[in-house]
Amino acid sequence: MTILATTFDDRATLEKAIDACSSRVRSLQERMRSGSDDDVAEGEAVSMEDVAQEVKKLVGLRKELQVWKLKEEEEEEAEAARLAAEKEKQTDRDDNQNGDDTEDSWVRVGEKEPESPEQDVDVVADAAAEAEGALTQRATRLAAWLVAADARLTALETDVVKMERTKRAVAFLKQQEEATKAVKAAQPVEEAIAKTLPVVSEENPKVKEANAQKSVVQEAAKAAEATASVIDVKLKRHVQEVATLTAELVAERAKAEKATRANQQLQKSEQSLRDAQIKLETSMTTLTEANAELLAKLQTARDTDVSLRDELVKVQATLTELQEDQDSKETHLGKLWKTIEDLQLVNKQLTDKNAELDAETKAMRAETEKILAEHAGHEGKNDEAAAELAAAKAELEMSLTATLALKAEVEELRAHGATLANDLRVAESKSSQSEERILALEKELEAAKQSAEDALAGQGALRTESQDAERAHAQEKYQLTARIAELESSEAERNGKADDLKAELEKAKASVKTVRADMQESERQLRAMKDEVVRLTLSSEKAVDQASGNDSQLKKLKADLDSRKTELAAMTAQIDVLTSQRTNAEAQLQDLRGVAATQEEMLKKARSSLLEANEELKDARAHTLKWKNSAQAAKTLMNAKIADAESASKQLKKARAEAATANSTRSQLTNSLETREKKISKTKQELAAVRERLTKALEAAEAESDQMKQTHVTQVAQLRGSSQQAIALLDGQVQSYRMMLVILLPILIAVIFYAITK
Repeated sequence: MTILATTFDDRATLEKAIDACSSRVRSLQERMRSGSDDDVAEGEAVSMEDVAQEVKKLVGLRKELQVWKLKEEEEEEAEAARLAAEKEKQTDRDDNQNGDDTEDSWVRVGEKEPESPEQDVDVVADAAAEAEGALTQRATRLAAWLVAADARLTALETDVVKMERTKRAVAFLKQQEEATKAVKAAQPVEEAIAKTLPVVSEENPKVKEANAQKSVVQEAAKAAEATASVIDVKLKRHVQEVATLTAELVAERAKAEKATRANQQLQKSEQSLRDAQIKLETSMTTLTEANAELLAKLQTARDTDVSLRDELVKVQATLTELQEDQDSKETHLGKLWKTIEDLQLVNKQLTDKNAELDAETKAMRAETEKILAEHAGHEGKNDEAAAELAAAKAELEMSLTATLALKAEVEELRAHGATLANDLRVAESKSSQSEERILALEKELEAAKQSAEDALAGQGALRTESQDAERAHAQEKYQLTARIAELESSEAERNGKADDLKAELEKAKASVKTVRADMQESERQLRAMKDEVVRLTLSSEKAVDQASGNDSQLKKLKADLDSRKTELAAMTAQIDVLTSQRTNAEAQLQDLRGVAATQEEMLKKARSSLLEANEELKDARAHTLKWKNSAQAAKTLMNAKIADAESASKQLKKARAEAATANSTRSQLTNSLETREKKISKTKQELAAVRERLTKALEAAEAESDQMKQTHVTQVAQLRGSSQQAIALLDGQVQSYRMMLVILLPILIAVIFYAITK
């Protein structure tokens, strides 16, 4: 297995770098959202490239974290292989030393250490590594999904900014339209001027020039009206497009909210998985603590065995010393045979007692070995349970898409609970052999009960998670139906807006008709005034004809003429006022021309923005088609999920029935456990009595051993004194014998030579 090189020397620094990078990504996303909401300038906004680079960095750091995890797993595997090799060597040594005595076997048993906690640690580490790997993969998927969602949101936000710009342009165009309306409001004044101008046209030549300028102003006003009508049509189109874009933006925001809700649900599921992992870790810690307590008790028993062996070795050493003293003194001291026989009898009694103690210790060791074997078996079962729980955790993540797998896991857990119950029965049947075995089995029963409760809790968690999955499916169904309803409502709103726009067009047509009618009415009034002027001229001519004949009528006509002159002066004053107004109107017209030029530029910009908006509308329509297709696919998926949920509900009913049967069997097991606990309490009482007897016997044996030691010491002292006296006598005899030999040897040699010579 090849592992890539890492850029960090320590895992802690790598995790800190991951946290810092994730915080930077979150800050950039928040800046993007805040920039889109507050309409920040394009130079200050955060770009998608920065976010993508940070996300790439985060993914690379997480890959390096996986590399660190793989390294740790390889180190753990190497450590496990080393421990297995050491274990095989130890077993080979044990096989080679089968012919040794009981004391060496006891030493091996004392030196042999259980390896089950290390195996538990390896299993827990593997399970944690698998869970962390799955969580990191899921986190990377979520990060990629969030990046895509952020990209969509940024695109939508740019669309919103563009739409706001178009709204501003529309507002400016509306202002220009109001200016054109003001120009239209100035037209009645000009018409009134036109009514009064024909009366004075014969007398004042400047009026003709005013009429010409007035016609020019009217033509400019008509051109402005035409441009305003074109602008109105374009504005209506813009309003329609803006309405469609706003509807699509609302739909996209609803989709983004749904995505955030799904992200929150995923975070909740991850939190539940973390809580389950914490519970499993707490259960493993309790199991390791119980195992440590058992190992401590076994160590105390071994220490007591070692102390007993030391005492036995000391007693045997003293016995060997006594035997050596006896062997050395048997050749010289025949008188001490009786004391030696007494000592041999005492030695035989001590050896018998030692043999009994050895037998008892062997039995106790056999029981402890059985307990250790059972404990190892239970630890193996606990390891299997931990592995199964880890597998259940891995399958929990897959349970969001397949509830049938969850039910299969529930059935497996029930089968495992049944096996655990059978193991408990076997352990309870074996628990009545000895007190230490009962204590160990009680703790193992508690551990097994805890594991069974954990398994039941896991079943409950699986049920709750299956219910949560069903709720999530129902919520997704509700969300899809709500989405469909929103799409239908948006279509209805579009239709309503189209109807409103049609009504506004009809109103505009009606207003145009009313304006035309007003213009026709003003023309009719002008014609009537012209007719009145013609009539007045005719009447004045008649009056002049009659003036030749009637002086009185002449006077009247003079007076009439004076009044006409005054009226003419007033009209000239009005004409001067109107000329000043005309100059002002010309200045306003020039201003309006400049405004029209700016409007033309704005119209060009609006056309370009409209083209962009049309392209964006095409893209949005394509997106809506995609969303419709996805909604149809989601409908089909929801139907399939509903069918799966119905089948799952049926299977849940079956599982509930099986759970009821399991509860009944559990009640029966609890009753049997209560009866067995009563038996165990009785055996405990009997064992307490046996303990008291054993303590009394041990105290008596210790007292006897103390007395025997004292008698041995006194006898040894007496034997030493008597032996020293005998040795002194023997030394005196030996010296006398030597003297006799020194004296007798030359005599014997002389006798021998004498005999030889003869």
